[in-house]
Amino acid sequence: MMADISAKVAAVVSPTQLAFNAGSEHGVQKNQNVMLYRVVTVMDPDTKQDLGSVRVPKLRLRVNHVEEKFCVATVLDTFGSDPSQPQVLVGSLISHTKTVTLKESPLGDSANSVLVKIGEEALIFSR
Repeated sequence: MMADISAKVAAVVSPTQLAFNAGSEHGVQKNQNVMLYRVVTVMDPDTKQDLGSVRVPKLRLRVNHVEEKFCVATVLDTFGSDPSQPQVLVGSLISHTKTVTLKESPLGDSANSVLVKIGEEALIFSR
């Protein structure tokens, strides 16, 4: 069984497609699932000691194009999005921040939108 492949966002190809810095030379194949996540560092409020980190899923994607050094995946859904509740989009003002929209929503663009930064971590799951 193949191991999961670590990758990072290399480019926002379109509002629903992301390119990752892993391709066929890394073992990526078409139709593999991808999870984009953010890493949250957990700090002890008393000692300020770093207790570790947790991965919080942001997007689920599926690889639809594979080159030797990169792949492109299409957004399938967001994690934790409730279309009946508006979401607050929080992100830095870095020029590498993009908003990826899953689909049109009656609540506007922010209802099913997720901020994506170049360099964010992802896992490409083995089959």
